[in-house]
Amino acid sequence: MKAIIVGAGTAGLAAAHTLRKRGAEVTVLESKDEAGGRIVGSEKDGYILDMGAQFLFKFYDTTFGLCRELGLGNEIVPFPFKVGIWKKGKFHAAVASIDPKVLWRNRHDLLRFRLFTPKGILQLLRVAPLMIRRRHDLHFIDFQNMLDLDDDNFADLALERAGDEVLEYLFQPVASCL
Repeated sequence: MKAIIVGAGTAGLAAAHTLRKRGAEVTVLESKDEAGGRIVGSEKDGYILDMGAQFLFKFYDTTFGLCRELGLGNEIVPFPFKVGIWKKGKFHAAVASIDPKVLWRNRHDLLRFRLFTPKGILQLLRVAPLMIRRRHDLHFIDFQNMLDLDDDNFADLALERAGDEVLEYLFQPVASCL
């Protein structure tokens, strides 16, 4: 069997790998000078800039399994997912996590974050138990555990359980990333 795959992004490369394992003769066509598609990064001034795909969650088992199978397991680098929000002419950055261990390790960044007013901090404290209690429901593998929230829209849920600052500066930016 012969196959031609158009595009050397992650899907095209994974398809080529799978077909080759099954004995197919595969040709991959790519219009750009390098393979990788949306996961290609660019280096500038010592920093690697993400040029497309924002992040891969730690539970992307198929993707990471394929990386290990291809001998790229040592290239997987865990990193704290950082967010940035522009507010009142200033950029605010902090780690985005509901894991208490990650938050504790990044407490200095969080203390400098100054995004929320005292009212917003109270809103965060109101919604924190829900987020911690439901953190395993948000793994994007199986949404069955979240069916009790099916009749709520995201904005109303945030406003009801927390408030306007949490909606604008936490929930909305996270939803935009998804």
